[in-house]
Amino acid sequence: MTKVVDGWHIPDMDQKCFQAVMVEAESIRRVVSRCAMRRTCLQAGGNIGIFPKALAGFFQTVHTFELAPENFIAMQLNCAGHDNIIMRNLALSDFHGKVGVDRIKPNNIGAHQVKLNGDIPTIMIDDLGLSDLDLLWLDIEGSEHSALLGATKTLHECSPVVVLELKGLGQRYGYSDQQTFDLMESLGYKVSEKISRDYIFVRG
Repeated sequence: MTKVVDGWHIPDMDQKCFQAVMVEAESIRRVVSRCAMRRTCLQAGGNIGIFPKALAGFFQTVHTFELAPENFIAMQLNCAGHDNIIMRNLALSDFHGKVGVDRIKPNNIGAHQVKLNGDIPTIMIDDLGLSDLDLLWLDIEGSEHSALLGATKTLHECSPVVVLELKGLGQRYGYSDQQTFDLMESLGYKVSEKISRDYIFVRG
């Protein structure tokens, strides 16, 4: 079930995420200004749609991914009518399989993490065959490294601006933040700016 706050549909359980995400969304224009072109954006986690809805005002197409079914339902309601947003209730990873949702802080819908059993399919970014990706923005609570491993072909071919929220949560899946920085460096990327816990990477 959802409740409506300031015109946004939010899962009833949430008490902490909504206002925080609204504040974080203020950085979108700053990030988008770094994109030479604004054709396609891929954003995850989509949460309740605040980020994809805002990004849809800048990009021709926005692909967004959200793990938690209750968040995905709210996102569908909030993004209704935005035909340039493609929404998927899937998890980004470097393998094909199925995962679940670990609601480690039930009253914070932005803190859900992947657990390695469940009924939600995984997908690799490279599976999408994108040829015009200009921005990749990942905030997926520790699964960023795995998503990047599944995106190496796309990163090589498209060289999008990449935004990663890194706060040590990758340790749960065996990846330190430093390993993620090293991976990005191996792909030709360097950090150009940090906004709160978001690192903006550019190639070259």
